[in-house]
Amino acid sequence: GKSLCEHDMAGTARDILAQAQTNGCRIILPVDAVVAKEFAAGADNRTIPVDQIEADEMMLDVGPKSVAEACASFDEAATVVWNGPIGVFEFEKFAQGTKEIADALADSDATSIIGGGDSAAAVEKAGLADRMTHISTGGGASLEFLMVAYNLLETRAGYINTGTWSEKSIKEAKLFGSVVEIASSKDQNYRYIPTGYSVPSDLDYVHLTSNNT
Repeated sequence: GKSLCEHDMAGTARDILAQAQTNGCRIILPVDAVVAKEFAAGADNRTIPVDQIEADEMMLDVGPKSVAEACASFDEAATVVWNGPIGVFEFEKFAQGTKEIADALADSDATSIIGGGDSAAAVEKAGLADRMTHISTGGGASLEFLMVAYNLLETRAGYINTGTWSEKSIKEAKLFGSVVEIASSKDQNYRYIPTGYSVPSDLDYVHLTSNNT
């Protein structure tokens, strides 16, 4: 249909799906959708399988089968990271998928990490913010921090060259309850950079520790 799509990233998406299959990681994709011909709160809509979307229609929410499959996955999840609403939750007609998934996540036993301004707003709108484990308005920064932390656990290394790490990402780490330690070399003593302070430009290494001090 005419949904927003980064066609130049199709190859990357296929590579991710292939890697997931190789590593036994299940990726849940929508099987049905709520579609409309215009982006408007009162637009006429219909719920159909994703392979039946017409060229002049756009996906504005996921359908009930997709919601049910996503919610069922929470039963086997220890942690859920949610980055981005499911549909156009600002329009009541297309907010159902986001609401139901937020409800299911709130009712689950999983640790729930909500990242991004729109995701945070959706959870707030649903009245479920106080039932989530952690909410951050930093969407990309949250994911970047989690990726770096994961890489540290994978390699069991104490240091990682920050490269293109942004100041915002380092601050975000502090918001997650971890201590951020950065130094200009592996041999130097750490310096602690509290949230809200500028990160000195001469520091090239970051070390994350999972305590709450």
